[in-house]
Amino acid sequence: MSFLVPDPGELRALASRITAAAETARAHADRLGHAVAATGWHGPAARVFAGQAELALGGLRTAAGRLDDAAASLRRHADRVDDVLHIALGLVRAGLGLLPDLLARPDDLLRPMSVELGDVVAVAGGAVSAVGDLAGGALDAVGLG
Repeated sequence: MSFLVPDPGELRALASRITAAAETARAHADRLGHAVAATGWHGPAARVFAGQAELALGGLRTAAGRLDDAAASLRRHADRVDDVLHIALGLVRAGLGLLPDLLARPDDLLRPMSVELGDVVAVAGGAVSAVGDLAGGALDAVGLG
């Protein structure tokens, strides 16, 4: 069985897109925070609304942090893929094996990468859906959606 090795450059590009999503979530949180602060509403209903907005703001910021964590994990994974590729190419250059043979044994060569990739998927999965849900709902609540 052979294994397709991911392109570290593509992994880093994906990490950049995830970072951009985190920045977008922060921008939505800032926009919502400014909109709520500018309402000038007073009274019990205003306090309840402000409390709900704070929950949404916290959720957006938490999701942005998780996206940042996922991007950082993906960058570390890309670095590890680079390391493994350099090791594999070094083995080929030293005459200790052919690249297809090395890639046919992914357990030996690629096992260290699987742990980091699992971390990336776990962190990113929940953050991406949370950002969309929170941003849409919060901005709709103040009429900015």
